Amino acid sequence: TGLDLQDGDRYYVNVRATDLIGNLSAVASSNGFVVDLTEPNVSSISIPTATTVPLFEDLNLVFTLSEPVLNAEVLTSAAITLPPRTDYVLVDSTTINVTVYAPFTSGDEISFTIQKLTDRAGNIGTAQEYSYDIGYLADYDLDGSIGVVDFNEFVTGWSTKDLERELGPATGSAPHLIPNRDGEYTSQDGMAFYYMWHWYNGQIGKLQAKRIPIKGDKLRINYTSDQLSITPPKDAHGSEIIINYPQDQIQILSQLNTSYDGIAKSLAKTDTLTGQVLAHSLLEKENIIFDLDIRSRQEITIQISYEFIDKHNQMVASGFVDYVLTPIPTEYALNQNYPNPFNPITTINYDLPKDAFVSIVIYDILGREIKSLVNQSQTAGYHSQVWNSRDRQGRSVGAGIYFYQIQSEGYIKTRKMVLLK
Repeated sequence: TGLDLQDGDRYYVNVRATDLIGNLSAVASSNGFVVDLTEPNVSSISIPTATTVPLFEDLNLVFTLSEPVLNAEVLTSAAITLPPRTDYVLVDSTTINVTVYAPFTSGDEISFTIQKLTDRAGNIGTAQEYSYDIGYLADYDLDGSIGVVDFNEFVTGWSTKDLERELGPATGSAPHLIPNRDGEYTSQDGMAFYYMWHWYNGQIGKLQAKRIPIKGDKLRINYTSDQLSITPPKDAHGSEIIINYPQDQIQILSQLNTSYDGIAKSLAKTDTLTGQVLAHSLLEKENIIFDLDIRSRQEITIQISYEFIDKHNQMVASGFVDYVLTPIPTEYALNQNYPNPFNPITTINYDLPKDAFVSIVIYDILGREIKSLVNQSQTAGYHSQVWNSRDRQGRSVGAGIYFYQIQSEGYIKTRKMVLLK
């Protein structure tokens, strides 16, 4: 037409007619019209795309359009499996209501393509795509992890027969299990949780102790020659304990608690090659126990991160600690001195399985006391004393055979050594 009409502006048309003999009519004016050159599009969504979608709840979306349209089409796709059943309807020409029916595939992604939006001027909008992540099976709090909170939720559901927390049976492989709940708790529900828990906690970095600030009570730890015991704080119902240790000096394994109500109340993941162990436990006032296989006589530093929750999944205590283990022998022992024969210094090693009063005395071949090396209380562990071949007055003794004897808590042992000059 040669007219420079602007999108969105209103224009009016005036018309006046002239008949054959030159008579002019009155001016007739239109109500005006608005030029529409803009393509329709989706202006807002009822649920942001960053939202994680629960597996067992229908997904209801409302797409609000930028202007009324005469036509719209919605295509649904999934990244892992076939697209779920979807219904959609155009409401009042300005919104598209979409319903996607659960259950979904664990860890899947659902995408929607909004296309063929056609407004009254015939403008067709460009296709727009929106995607939503589906939560993982057994991730009850939808935080992307399967931890002690989820363990507590599952076991609570099992114990109370709460079908809202049921998981199975499920087909496929973790993490993309496809649930088909049957309305009862069976071993298939337990296996579904077990598969998902081991998949998540088996990923790289999940067994690394977390350097988190201390909150609540500090960790209470005790240990013996073969066990490490952690005492939970008051009101603790569930725990996550991660221990990292030097695998060439010690091995640490979680001692799994017995089951109740037909289901285990502890789960553990261990990597003995890297020296890492993780344990999730539900507690009934008992301590959390780890088995120790100590392979060193030197002090061993281990890293422990811990988190304790109450029955309502609220944090009770958390933190990180570098903990030093002093190896403890299983029995008393007095070892042969080294070197032997010696001149003029030798080392005597001895083992104490518990805190005790210790006496170590050097005697000559006639049974006369030469020197007392130890006469005091000592802590459990591996100990050593050095004798420099001098008596109690500090005088150097002569070459010959000597005896050294330990006495402690009813344990008596004597060994022979030879001093050369």
